[in-house]
Amino acid sequence: MDRLHGMKVFEKVADCGSFTAAAEACGMTPQNIAKIIAALEKDIGAQLLNRSTRRQNLTEIGEMYLERARVILADVEETDALVSHFTGEVKGTLRVSVANTFAIYQLSHKLPGWLKENPGIRLDMTVTNREVNLIEEGFDVAVTDEEPPDSSLIRHRISELPIILAASPAYIEANGMPASPEDLSHHTLLVRQDQTSWTFKGPDRSLITIPTSAKYLANNCLISCEMAIGGLGITKQPLFRLRPHIERGELIQVLPDYPIPSKTLSAVYPQRRLMTLKVKKFLDFLDQEFGHGQLM
Repeated sequence: MDRLHGMKVFEKVADCGSFTAAAEACGMTPQNIAKIIAALEKDIGAQLLNRSTRRQNLTEIGEMYLERARVILADVEETDALVSHFTGEVKGTLRVSVANTFAIYQLSHKLPGWLKENPGIRLDMTVTNREVNLIEEGFDVAVTDEEPPDSSLIRHRISELPIILAASPAYIEANGMPASPEDLSHHTLLVRQDQTSWTFKGPDRSLITIPTSAKYLANNCLISCEMAIGGLGITKQPLFRLRPHIERGELIQVLPDYPIPSKTLSAVYPQRRLMTLKVKKFLDFLDQEFGHGQLM
């Protein structure tokens, strides 16, 4: 069998925890995954996985083999990267996780042109706001506005993301314009399920945090924006998402004198001794298209 391919499949099974999840990640069937693992075990003469449950747990030998296999696969990847740096040829699968709002309203407009310039790239992009585990899930890069939970990851800052509040003219006419963050307790807020409070900067630059008690909860920026345009309440979103609606008069900025602390859009990726050319090219693309200080 192809021992290197077997190691890659074994690493994926170990990271995903089951043949089914690994098969989905690799674009294979669970039966093929099982056959590859069985062939690998036969070649090395040892059992790597326990199969007594739905999840495939590592044996003691499997844990030791996985540790060495990761080193070997990383060395192979970095060797390929070294060749790519000399040849200048960008190729291979680029697995990227991208935050929803940025992916849909910014990246999607620029990405086709970059992919046409780099025909050797096979893109595998996941659009999600959930926190992904780059190592276990096999992502090369995550583009996010959240702080990376793992300090061993490298954070490449791209731009600042100003955040604002906005509501429709009809809503403001019916309910009045809030004069301070404290006034929001008398208004209808359109809030994500994970938002229990909103924070503002006061005139003296001190932070003001208010609890959010929402009648309408939605974890999708498009839904919240349309609800705000429809006069249902006040939404909190990146400026680049709401600006077109403000320019068309569909929304009005709320509490402009109490700015919300901005977020930082970053590309996060695992530590490597030598960055692969596909990752470097992608980071250069993000800097060129979106690295202008603030994403407006």
